[in-house]
Amino acid sequence: MPNRHERRRVNVARVEMIEANRIKGCICCWNGCDKAYDDEMPKGWQCILMFGDPEPVLDILEIKDWKRDGALCPEHAEAVQSLLIPLGLEVMTRPSEGQA
Repeated sequence: MPNRHERRRVNVARVEMIEANRIKGCICCWNGCDKAYDDEMPKGWQCILMFGDPEPVLDILEIKDWKRDGALCPEHAEAVQSLLIPLGLEVMTRPSEGQA
């Protein structure tokens, strides 16, 4: 019969860590979607980033309250865009307030 120390042993999986910039490929983060890519992000895919900092963040490294990041396939990127308030082209081409 094994002693108590031998009975307590558990199998430990070895995980290889790699640099973040070497990670390739992604799956769509839409619940239930199985679309994915392996190398460079294909045309139409979009990255999303959600955070909850109370003040605007100008430098991504200053984000304190990360909620989620991921990528959406073209179909689901469009679905998200369709739920948001439209930003018409006139808004993007107008000068900022005080600079007109």
